[in-house]
Amino acid sequence: MRSATDTGHREVMEPHHAPEPERHRVFHVYKLGWMSYGDGLRLQSFLVNERKSGKIPDTLLLLQHFPVITLGRRAVPEDVLVDEQLLADLDIQLFETNRGGRATYHGPGQLVAYPIFDLATHRRDAHKYLRDLEEAVIRTLSDVGIKGRRIPGLTGVWVDDRKIASIGVHFSRWVTSHGLALNVDNDLTPFRKLIIPCGLGHDRYSVTSIKEELQHGVDYSSVEDRLVDHFGEIFRRVPVYRSPESQSVQVIVMSVPDKRILLLKRNPAHGDFWQPVTGFIEPGESPARAASRELREETGLSGQPRSLGHEQSFLLDPHVVGGDGRRRPTVHREYSFLFTVPHPPPRLRINLGQHTGAGWFTLEEAMRMVRWDSARRALRLAADVAVR
Repeated sequence: MRSATDTGHREVMEPHHAPEPERHRVFHVYKLGWMSYGDGLRLQSFLVNERKSGKIPDTLLLLQHFPVITLGRRAVPEDVLVDEQLLADLDIQLFETNRGGRATYHGPGQLVAYPIFDLATHRRDAHKYLRDLEEAVIRTLSDVGIKGRRIPGLTGVWVDDRKIASIGVHFSRWVTSHGLALNVDNDLTPFRKLIIPCGLGHDRYSVTSIKEELQHGVDYSSVEDRLVDHFGEIFRRVPVYRSPESQSVQVIVMSVPDKRILLLKRNPAHGDFWQPVTGFIEPGESPARAASRELREETGLSGQPRSLGHEQSFLLDPHVVGGDGRRRPTVHREYSFLFTVPHPPPRLRINLGQHTGAGWFTLEEAMRMVRWDSARRALRLAADVAVR
């Protein structure tokens, strides 16, 4: 994702608060599962500001992105080998970012780690930080029997001449964002067919993964845990695992066989936007029970929605959903469900305390109307599942 000399370092400033005592040094770890790239940028931006102000300790985000090609500050148009229409047809997003480096790909099976670390409390050395990220990956690979290495003049981790981990970072007042991407068991075709990864020609270097090197799969969660352990060793921090502070469900109500989707219009006090049946999970409540309750409360329909096996994490801003504007945004997780009804759909009993209207829409209409990437992905998945 970047060369060794392209650190992404934009500002050099004195520490903005005193270094923390050694005994108090911990770092929070969030294992977030799936997250869209745009949601990842928003979450990082929020946490960077929180870290600058000393409201949170160093924080490590672990996640998987939906398919996306990202372009660093040094990227050139020739780094992407296909046009945007083909990317859209493949459901692959394209983002320009403020990290260093050129083009890379993120997708299912790849472990992405975003450290939000204050280097003013460590050694303020951008190049040392890059080497530390490489070392965390090299130690993690060693744990599964793979010998990773550095190549002089290039940032990242390699197995012989095959790149297995990319690194691209950004600094703001010595607080880091972006980070590393380790190929665990992801499809490597996009690296080979869609981009020139990190600007390195296919004729000289190739891309690999843990699965490809071992010729068998590994437990993804255990790779996450080993990476966390090595971050703790290298940065002399004690990991403290954190869960998302809030959780919700969204239920895609769909009539079959015409595949019309129910959307509800939230009233102005609750955000004034269209969305599927959605609500918070109450303390002690399972996602499945919350889905059934929200379906009944918001539409009057009874039954148990079917889990789509799909959950996403993102930053939830209480201003957006009409909550208490004095509350801080939260790291949030949402679970998606599907509930089918026969066509024509039954009469609904809409909760007018939260909604001003409801309607049944085609998938294309619903995709244009909903506000969030997370809802659009759930809609597409629900439409696919409903016809199986």
